Order: sequence, then C-alpha cells, then structure tokens
Amino acid sequence: MRSGALAEMTIMLAAQGKGLASGAMSGFDPVAVSAECKLASNEIPVMLLAVGRPAPGNWPRKVRRDVGAVLSFSAD
Repeated sequence: MRSGALAEMTIMLAAQGKGLASGAMSGFDPVAVSAECKLASNEIPVMLLAVGRPAPGNWPRKVRRDVGAVLSFSAD
C-alpha cells in the first residue's frame, strides 16, 4: 500500500507540473475494478486516480483553516 501511495503522489505531482488536475478516488469496488482491468488473482487495486484538465475558474487548493486554528502545542 505504501508503494502505491508514493507512486500515486508522484503521478499527481507530475500531472500538476504538466498543468493537469488530479484527485485520488476512494470507495470503489475492488472486485469490479479488478474484473474491468483484467487483473491477475495476485493483483489488487489499491487506489484510483482521476487526471484531467482543470475546469475554468477552478482553484488549485480548496480553502483551509489556518494551522493555528486546528493545532496547538503544550509545553507540559
């Protein structure tokens, strides 16, 4: 799984470098994906990745709270 996550991250960074948008997909049916992609019995789909051209007006990063609003440190 870790290798799959690192590979997906690398593909996402490469896509961004080419001006493409990407998004990891979860909640898929691994049996159906295996059948559709004709995977061998010892292969399992770990992640799906959608890659394409960003929609006009789409922003590259969604609005997020400031780190200080969601994280605090204690000196204890």
